[in-house]
Amino acid sequence: KSGRMLPGITAIDRADLIVQVGRNLEASHPVLSLRVRKAVRNAGAKFLMASTEPGGLDPEAFDRRRIEAGGEAAFLAELYGTATLAKSARGVLVLNAGPRNEACLSAVKSLLDAHPTLSLLILDDAGNLNGAWDAGFAPGFGPGYAAVGGVAGRSRASVLSDVAAGTIPNVLVFNSG
Repeated sequence: KSGRMLPGITAIDRADLIVQVGRNLEASHPVLSLRVRKAVRNAGAKFLMASTEPGGLDPEAFDRRRIEAGGEAAFLAELYGTATLAKSARGVLVLNAGPRNEACLSAVKSLLDAHPTLSLLILDDAGNLNGAWDAGFAPGFGPGYAAVGGVAGRSRASVLSDVAAGTIPNVLVFNSG
């Protein structure tokens, strides 16, 4: 079943494989970075990373790749049939592409469908964006990341444009500070 979100960051402590894709985890989410380091050093987790910039976790990775910003979905597509994912019993995919996370959802869904032992942790800069996506507020996806058949998804820019034009009459904003 797809849409398997990591129940909490403590689950990283028990992972046998951690795949991190996107930005430098140490710079964007330092506490999570420490958990990854602990899982690798103390629990023997394998760590595969595809990062847009170097960081302190680089030496922990058994496979480290530098990708361009925007190359996250292509990297995820490359992982689809790899033996590394197939051998994992408690794998965690950490998606840390910030505003580009949305463009990776189809590739992530394919990975989750192909690898039933893989869990997902999406990191974003926007407050509770993950909860909104879980509830179905992602272009082309409904609750639980179920594909929405026959309905074209909407991008953030499209929704914001409609808000500015008054087509969407009411907006509730939390923690926009």
